[in-house]
Amino acid sequence: GSHLASARDGVLRDSSFYDNVVLWKTLTLADELDIRTAAAGELDMLHSKVMKTFWQEDKGYFKDDQKTTDFSSDWLLALPTGFLSLDNNADRAKLERIIQYTKQQRLDQPFPIRYTAVSGQTKMPWAVKKFVPNYGGDAIWSYWGAQYIHLLAAMYHRTGLETYRADAEKFIAIYNDKIEQTRGFPETFDTEGNFLQNMVYKSIRQTGWVVQFEQAKAELTVRR
Repeated sequence: GSHLASARDGVLRDSSFYDNVVLWKTLTLADELDIRTAAAGELDMLHSKVMKTFWQEDKGYFKDDQKTTDFSSDWLLALPTGFLSLDNNADRAKLERIIQYTKQQRLDQPFPIRYTAVSGQTKMPWAVKKFVPNYGGDAIWSYWGAQYIHLLAAMYHRTGLETYRADAEKFIAIYNDKIEQTRGFPETFDTEGNFLQNMVYKSIRQTGWVVQFEQAKAELTVRR
């Protein structure tokens, strides 16, 4: 079968959670736009299958792909695509558990969010594994970090729990400082929160992902 990298290049996966959520969303949009009419119950069946295949009740998170039980921050795709909804009690309970896992494993430290708990946990081409081993491992990715902050803000408005608001505000402040320090919105940071670079790799310093960060700030400060 094909090996796909999904949201982060340099990582090899087989039928990942990310890939299947993208498939579900693509078919949903095709149906809504009359590009491809879904058969009766097809989308609900696919949604249920993805949920059953990837959700790990004993661990409290969606596994990265079908052949592992590893954690990946790509699960954050689920909320903006509508695969999970805060208005659904079962979905919200899952999100609460993943946030708990993220905090327990310190994946949100020093700021969100690391892709995995350790470097070298994921399958990578040899060049990536040799020269930038934490790129697809415990490196901090700002796009998913912004989505995580957005989730915290949305959870605060949905539940009223101050811990969500406090974490969102803390991480927004850190990212604001990082923007000033780096004069941009870097793609990746190392596990200590420094701009990710070495002799053979230098992260992109300015990306359009700053839009997601601004959306996260607006979710916390504007929404009522």
